[in-house]
Amino acid sequence: VAETFHHIGNCEAREGQFEDSLKSYKEALRIKKSVFHRKGYLSIAKTEHCMGLSMLQLGNLDDALESFEASIKVRRALLRDHLDVAFSLHSIGRIFFHQSNIDDATACLEEAMKLKLRFLPEKHMSLAETQHLLASLYIKKQNFSPAVPLLKSALLGYKGTRDCDIMKSDVLDLLGDAYAKLGEDGHSLLSYEHSLKIKKVVLGKDGVACANVLLEIGKLKSAKNDIDGALFAFKEVKRIQKILFGKNHLKNADLLIQVGLIQDRLGNHDMAAKCFAEALRMRRKLIDQNSEIGGNQSSLIAEALVHTGRMHQSKGDHPKSLTFFKEGIDIYRKSGGDEDVSQECANACRLLGLSQIACGDNENALPSLARCLELRERTYGTESEQWADIAYDLGIAKCQAGIYDDALMLLDKCVLLLKGFETSDPRRLSNALLHLGKIYLKKRSVDNAMVHFDEALVIRKRLKKNEIGVSEVLFQIGGVRELKKQYLESLVCYEESLKLRLSVHEEDEDTADIISRIGEVRRIRGQYDLALENFTLALDMYKNTVGETHLSVASTYHSLGYVCDAKNDAQKAMQNHKEGLSVRKLILGGDHVKIAASLDD
Repeated sequence: VAETFHHIGNCEAREGQFEDSLKSYKEALRIKKSVFHRKGYLSIAKTEHCMGLSMLQLGNLDDALESFEASIKVRRALLRDHLDVAFSLHSIGRIFFHQSNIDDATACLEEAMKLKLRFLPEKHMSLAETQHLLASLYIKKQNFSPAVPLLKSALLGYKGTRDCDIMKSDVLDLLGDAYAKLGEDGHSLLSYEHSLKIKKVVLGKDGVACANVLLEIGKLKSAKNDIDGALFAFKEVKRIQKILFGKNHLKNADLLIQVGLIQDRLGNHDMAAKCFAEALRMRRKLIDQNSEIGGNQSSLIAEALVHTGRMHQSKGDHPKSLTFFKEGIDIYRKSGGDEDVSQECANACRLLGLSQIACGDNENALPSLARCLELRERTYGTESEQWADIAYDLGIAKCQAGIYDDALMLLDKCVLLLKGFETSDPRRLSNALLHLGKIYLKKRSVDNAMVHFDEALVIRKRLKKNEIGVSEVLFQIGGVRELKKQYLESLVCYEESLKLRLSVHEEDEDTADIISRIGEVRRIRGQYDLALENFTLALDMYKNTVGETHLSVASTYHSLGYVCDAKNDAQKAMQNHKEGLSVRKLILGGDHVKIAASLDD
């Protein structure tokens, strides 16, 4: 009788009548317990497991977990490593998944998969279900590489099974997400396009599922610079969303964000700013009006704020961008500890730090970038590209702020990591090496500085249209040669640096710096007439680019004074030193060590 009730429950569950099935299972369990007089029977464990499945379908997670745990206790005791234990583990893992207990869910599903791999064919649907769910967990944990082979295996398992089209489509969506995060946009696009075909047949072409996939396809096509393809996908999303939701819906704001990003890529910054501003307005209004939305949906407002701030940043309006970044970060921090939200917050902290640097506010920029680094470290660890990316920014900022020990530690680790990543940007690597060289110069470690400058030079010479970058490194190498009193080699570096710079720029402050150093080396070598020409040219260039009241102007007057003094022209020497003193007094006042140096001259 108990078994009959159990089978009736199975039939009801297959028909979707889960409340009725639960009643049948409970009656079967009552009878079995009265017959067996104790709990440790496999028949009881089987019914408890099926009760758990029905409870799971009804959303009674705590009761379902209790049934599954009672079932697996018996199964483990009597069967040990058995397929039924794997089924129980899978079901418990599902509950932990729904309860966002990611670590315990992962442990259960990994053990379930090992058992199923032992007892089931590799294309069995039950194995595919475990692989599917476990891959979803890996993706939630940002662990994309091991998710991909699991999803491929799950797809093969579902392929040979009828009525699994929706499951296949979900696997393809997850594959698309994982591939996109791994930078494999081509594979990601193929996965989403295959998923879209299935969804159109099974769910209809005007369903929200199709709109969601089309949105991802549009993003990928935008990233691949297929602007027409992206706009076509977004147009389809807009058509579907208008049918389903009307004009005022959060999903329309999502679409505006994506269109804004495309307009930004096209250089239509004003149009992009309008898209972001309208998305922000819609999200504020809809989320404020609908208290049921709440929770982490407020992070949508933060996203629109950050995009709007970024547009002001790209237009050079850094003070205005600060307001948007700060409000966005504040919302992200209040939204909770979700990893996706924390990384959006990290990105906003980075943008805030860069705008603060542009505004000359290094005091606040350093904590902003440090906060970003902390969030990246928490999610990705200190050996990741994501961590290295921000370590670079923070290292450069600390170098510019004169915090050399911290900068050295960050940039040294950053360089080691960047050398090991296939996708590293060689410009960032060479710039990190350049700054490390500058730090070693500050620390009087000339040989270490030279090693880093040489390495930076090799990288920059490989890059096309990089005359300014090569010129910058040659200037630093010339400085090291000068410090080591290798004046001829120094002069060669400076002159090559100047030649490259003049091929791109006519005159600017950096060009004047190079000409001034050439003059100094020639003065040291006793080539006074040539030095005089160099310093005179540098002085005119400084005045034209930075104005007459600048410390570089004062230093160049004194250099002219030294040359005139060496040529025994005391009158002109005195005149130039007095000019240098006058400029320094205007800038520094009367009480400064450089004023003392001018008076000495």
